[in-house]
Amino acid sequence: MTYKTDDLGRGVSSSGKLRLNAGGNRFYDDRKIGHQGNTDDIAFHAGADQFGFQGGALNLSPGNKFLNNKEYAAFERELKGHLQQGGSVYADFKTVFNAGNSTVRPDKYVVKYRLDNGEWQKRIFFNKEGG
Repeated sequence: MTYKTDDLGRGVSSSGKLRLNAGGNRFYDDRKIGHQGNTDDIAFHAGADQFGFQGGALNLSPGNKFLNNKEYAAFERELKGHLQQGGSVYADFKTVFNAGNSTVRPDKYVVKYRLDNGEWQKRIFFNKEGG
């Protein structure tokens, strides 16, 4: 997996070939990251640990818990289902900070992904309930 940061040291890209059942890469202090945002935030994995991405500040940010548990979780289930059927998925999970946002809480998450050797697709999730 590859991770990139911006000039403020915030994780802005987590990318790689997803692996099935690769979880267990969480750090003890991941929960603290979620508490740096809004009241309804949790530590939001851009790239899920179930796909082989690590925890920690390179891949986590304060994210809305309702988005994480509904729309984003449904998207992750789609990717997982494709992997379970023997397919491959390559993805780039981006945390996007609008101009003027110098906090650690991104404004949105943009995922560019490719199933097998198909066309690149893009999904955008705004960091709020309902995404």
